[in-house]
Amino acid sequence: MKLKAVIFDVDQTLAATQDLILAAFNHVLAKCLKKELAAEEIIAAFGPTEEGILKNLLGVRYTPQVLEDFYRYYQSHHHRVRVYPGIPQVLSLLSSHRIGRGILTGKGNRSTLFTLSATNLLPSFEVIVTGDNLSRPKPHPEGLYKAMAALKADPEQTLLVGDAAADFMAAKEAGARCWGAYWGVPEPETYHKSLSVRPDRFFTQVPDFHQALLKAISKS
Repeated sequence: MKLKAVIFDVDQTLAATQDLILAAFNHVLAKCLKKELAAEEIIAAFGPTEEGILKNLLGVRYTPQVLEDFYRYYQSHHHRVRVYPGIPQVLSLLSSHRIGRGILTGKGNRSTLFTLSATNLLPSFEVIVTGDNLSRPKPHPEGLYKAMAALKADPEQTLLVGDAAADFMAAKEAGARCWGAYWGVPEPETYHKSLSVRPDRFFTQVPDFHQALLKAISKS
């Protein structure tokens, strides 16, 4: 079946954002709770948007000003973020073959658009679906259905690329293919085995992912 659309997660897939995200959360948590949380505790709360995560972590201590403080820190320290080498070339490859390019992320609109703009990736995407656009975030396939509909691609024509079990679960529920982006994972083999839902295949280097896409395109 022809490959018609490739839909990407953002964090740790297109760009190395996790350190900044954890620092931004701990920046506001330290003010509100008088303590920071371990990375594992914050990562366990991932799924909702930044607003949802902060509400879950802070409870009655949450205010809209807390979210604004998070975003101020995130934006003012965004120079820490780097696009993974080879990603711009991957997006150029897809564009040159007229394959649809989309984003599906649990991030909110504000942080997603800021990151894509600051890294010069925004023009590469035709469709952007964020947690703010969804009533049910990943692992529910609602967002993937929206992205596929916007790109006019059927599930069997679609590839979802991400780094987390929620990405792979959403793809499998929707009937789409899924590949693991493990180039930001310290111990990819161990990580892969630990997942409750695994991708169809995974890559630890962007150039290998690029070559696999070339083969998939040539077979379309």
